Amino acid sequence: MRETEKQRFAVLIQALGATFRTEVSAAMAEGYWLGLSDIPLSKVQQAVQLAIRESRFMPTPAELRSYVGAPRARQPEYYRRWVGPSTDEARRIAATWEEGNVRGLIESLAREKS
Repeated sequence: MRETEKQRFAVLIQALGATFRTEVSAAMAEGYWLGLSDIPLSKVQQAVQLAIRESRFMPTPAELRSYVGAPRARQPEYYRRWVGPSTDEARRIAATWEEGNVRGLIESLAREKS
């Protein structure tokens, strides 16, 4: 989002708070801005609409991101330490790890090293 869209963004977050009977302070609105400012305002609006329709409680910025398929704000620690943030190998290792297939991961890495 652009700084010029911040006022419209604030209206969306206030509407979200009102719907879930949550007072949105300036600090809270700023936190939502920090968590969502890297995605387009149209996607934030979609996320707010979905949250109003489907959530039982005030969603966090991370939950709003997930409603519109926005990328995770950061990668898991093991992902960054092991291989690096942007390689195909890192994605494969992280996916294998998250699936719980640690033995398969170790075997795969052993084959690649030989």
